[in-house]
Amino acid sequence: MGQQYSTAYKARIVQELLREEKTMGQIAAESGVHPNQRGRWKAIAIQGLPSLFDRRDATIDLKAAHEQQITDLLCGNRTPDHAGGLA
Repeated sequence: MGQQYSTAYKARIVQELLREEKTMGQIAAESGVHPNQRGRWKAIAIQGLPSLFDRRDATIDLKAAHEQQITDLLCGNRTPDHAGGLA
């Protein structure tokens, strides 16, 4: 079984790859990680990038909904239902 790397270490290597400030040879010499493995990590990171923005957008939408619920409660526009939401 091969070396196990932490997610933080993988992220650091991918960041170096994406910055393109060092050659692949320099990164290989410093990290000791096989080029195929670095390529897989980079592909995984690039594939996952859109989900980072999706989660942020979902958080913003959820926050806005909660703020609206609070405003409605404070203004007496709605009353909470028994399930914890607003009726």
